Amino acid sequence: MTTDGRMQVLSVEAATARGGVFVVRCVGGVVRLGDVCLAEGLPEGSGTGLTVHRIERYRDVDVPCFDPPHAARVHLSGEGAALLARGVVLVRREDHSTRGGAHAS
Repeated sequence: MTTDGRMQVLSVEAATARGGVFVVRCVGGVVRLGDVCLAEGLPEGSGTGLTVHRIERYRDVDVPCFDPPHAARVHLSGEGAALLARGVVLVRREDHSTRGGAHAS
């Protein structure tokens, strides 16, 4: 069983080629600040390296992480953010996380 953070895009609030703001639902594991994610189902090389820079669970209340079945508003940076759409699943890249410390399995 994987413990990698997985989140599904529910809506796109703002997106450019370099980042954006999305409403997402955690569908597995724990999503944390600093996680670097891959977008599943997009063409090879697109939607890679999207970094979680901010997680809002409530209006203007930032949290360091969230887990299923919760939803949050997340700020992502990285190339390919403009390709994200409702239904796309983002999966944490274990080998590229920018947060400190070891990840428990």
